[in-house]
Amino acid sequence: MGWRFQLAAAQLALLDWAHFDWIWAPSRLTINRTLWATGLALQCALAVAVFRRGIARRFPCFAALVCFYPLRAGLLFVLASRVDADVYDPLFSALAFTEILLQVAIAVELIWRINQETGTEPRSSTDRRWVTLLIFLGIAGGLTWLVLRFTPARAPVDRVQVFVWFLMIAPFFVALKYARSVNPVRIAAGFAGFSLIQLAATFGRAHAFLKHDAGWYLGWSYAPGVGYLAVVIFWLISLRHEK
Repeated sequence: MGWRFQLAAAQLALLDWAHFDWIWAPSRLTINRTLWATGLALQCALAVAVFRRGIARRFPCFAALVCFYPLRAGLLFVLASRVDADVYDPLFSALAFTEILLQVAIAVELIWRINQETGTEPRSSTDRRWVTLLIFLGIAGGLTWLVLRFTPARAPVDRVQVFVWFLMIAPFFVALKYARSVNPVRIAAGFAGFSLIQLAATFGRAHAFLKHDAGWYLGWSYAPGVGYLAVVIFWLISLRHEK
């Protein structure tokens, strides 16, 4: 099989464009390798920070995802030029599905921890928060339907991913209103920001795909990867030690 360069950043963002042979001009290859190496280093640093600051103890699903990304990046990098597509592609899909499951688990984990922080409040307040979350789920489903309804069928849009991106915005609003500590807000803010970047990039790529504009497609493909690196830096700087 031909050379394929893959990176695991939330949603494999850095290398959605890796399946297009025309991209691999020397300058593109240098940029992609630089982003891959930078992303891997930052993600490893974040994984270390999450455990050293005690965040993994309180947010184990978040810690699992943070560790999952660099491990996946290394595995896909090693296998990319060593196995055939009939082995690589199912593995790629299985890892992407695992990422989605971990993201959903993080959304639940954040809401659960926020409820624990406000455990002394009346039960009615807790019930209202869960009702609010269900409303957000309904809104996420409705927005996903609208996106798919008005996106041309030929455009490359993953409906499951779109729903998850909308879903990951919801915990931020819950954390912003109810969280008593900073880490839930900042974890949720990172996911919400990255989800918005992913949604914008998805719409941009879909438009470029329909217009047969390779330059804009490539540009939008870089946006999620760079955005995720910004989120990792944000978490490295902002996440505090858990007591």
